[in-house]
Amino acid sequence: MHTLLTRPAGELDTPAQRPAPERPAPAGAALAELDVALRALMLRGTPGLHALVERRLVDNAYDLCERNQVRTARLLGISRNVLRAQLIRFGHLTRTGWRRATRPDGGAPQGPHDGGDIDA
Repeated sequence: MHTLLTRPAGELDTPAQRPAPERPAPAGAALAELDVALRALMLRGTPGLHALVERRLVDNAYDLCERNQVRTARLLGISRNVLRAQLIRFGHLTRTGWRRATRPDGGAPQGPHDGGDIDA
């Protein structure tokens, strides 16, 4: 039942009475932390820094989006085709599009291309 119908007269639920929702840190703070981390890697002379940062960005976004390509591409602001090329390059997908992740029993993923049952 709606709360206005169950509250005593004079007790209205106003925005001022509601608890403030938790908010993440401002983007500026996160970007400042990222800048500090990037500068530290640069000062250490990290080899292949661009490739390392690109891979970490894609890996983290793909995990955050629960390995959903469309959501990951949207989050990163790139096309799904560009993301798929990166996922193949970084070993998340095979060229046929199957994930490289293994099943819990340690076996390779099964699919129609390798004799597996697609409904399994």
